[in-house]
Amino acid sequence: MQKNRDRQDFERLLEACLHRFPLGRIHLAHEAGPLDANNIQCPRFSICLWGAARYIICRDGRDADVKLSRGDVIFATTGARMEAHPESQYLSLGVVFHEGLTRFLIARKTLVAPSVGLGHWFLASHHTPSILDADGRSFCRALGHGLDRACDDPYRRTIFNVIARAAIEILHSPAPSSTITGKAFFTWGAAQQFLHDHLHEPLTRLDVANFLRLHPNHVSRLFTRFAGKSFQNYLTEMRLERAHELLARPDFNVTDVSMACGFTDPDYFSRCYRKAFGLAPSLERKARQ
Repeated sequence: MQKNRDRQDFERLLEACLHRFPLGRIHLAHEAGPLDANNIQCPRFSICLWGAARYIICRDGRDADVKLSRGDVIFATTGARMEAHPESQYLSLGVVFHEGLTRFLIARKTLVAPSVGLGHWFLASHHTPSILDADGRSFCRALGHGLDRACDDPYRRTIFNVIARAAIEILHSPAPSSTITGKAFFTWGAAQQFLHDHLHEPLTRLDVANFLRLHPNHVSRLFTRFAGKSFQNYLTEMRLERAHELLARPDFNVTDVSMACGFTDPDYFSRCYRKAFGLAPSLERKARQ
């Protein structure tokens, strides 16, 4: 029953945003950053509900600062960099169109970040296996192509309204029957996707539990059941697999790879990598290049 209430709450909130902020500016993020392995590989948008939202995007190969007022939108194309600025304070409604699920969330960012874990709070979230159809993804691409238009251009507003309406339709759509019988597996998949999207941040089991509105012990049981290992072991292996891929990139040094994969201590990263792959990351990088 709680899941239905969450769905209805997000549906009402999206409808309210379209009616109350008809003249909101539509900002675009369309370039991958230097560490593009951390950019989410799907379209997504965020609506500023309160405060002054600031995001770091990439523009002409450099970091750029985008500022949003209440009612403004930032839309990121597939693979584009879009990160919350550490000095921003806001409340936002976000929608992420993954390939296998759609994620709705309410995020709060303040100057005082949580003492551990992510640098912001997720106040509410809802996941559904219903996804954006081919027409919806075409509109996402169309919005990304309007780079020469101003943020208040009617073209951008019109295209974004279609995408927002598509998100509302996703909330209306019933879940496929296969996921009804596999609710736990779908929840585990949502947890996996959350880890993948935030690997470069100091993730904890509590972050995943708070985001999915589960007890931390239930998160542990999901990973034990479907992955056959603990949450922490799964997270570490996920980080190391990404590091293994990034070490083949000539534009990333070992420290870059360490930070991009969520290891704040390069020495600890080297020890973990050597234990997993039998070779220090610096030697691995030389051998593969």
